Amino acid sequence: MDSDLADERLLWAAADAVLFGDADDRVGRSVGLAQLYGALPIAYDRSAPQDFLVDYDPGSATGSAILYGSHDAHEIAGAVSRAVQLRSGDAESSAPLVQALMRSAPRWTRTAALFEEVCASLA
Repeated sequence: MDSDLADERLLWAAADAVLFGDADDRVGRSVGLAQLYGALPIAYDRSAPQDFLVDYDPGSATGSAILYGSHDAHEIAGAVSRAVQLRSGDAESSAPLVQALMRSAPRWTRTAALFEEVCASLA
């Protein structure tokens, strides 16, 4: 394995949360990688990842990210604060969130299976 790729994977796995500020993100690859390795994405709610991210709701313990609605410094700081509160508990209370993040991460295998299904239905 490429050592740069191995280092990148270690960083993703070590992160509790990752702030994404690109309003023009057209793909969401980095956000998906963060989820895949259990890091909580903090993302702009009008970028490409909004297609698969759901703002975390502590009441129902559902969601896959912390979303913010504008690039206002106070709103971003609030989103980071929410993430810190979610991840500052003990490992036992954080485990369900990490597992949910990893399960909800977009994967190529799912996309490939859907693509094959569409192709088969057209044939």
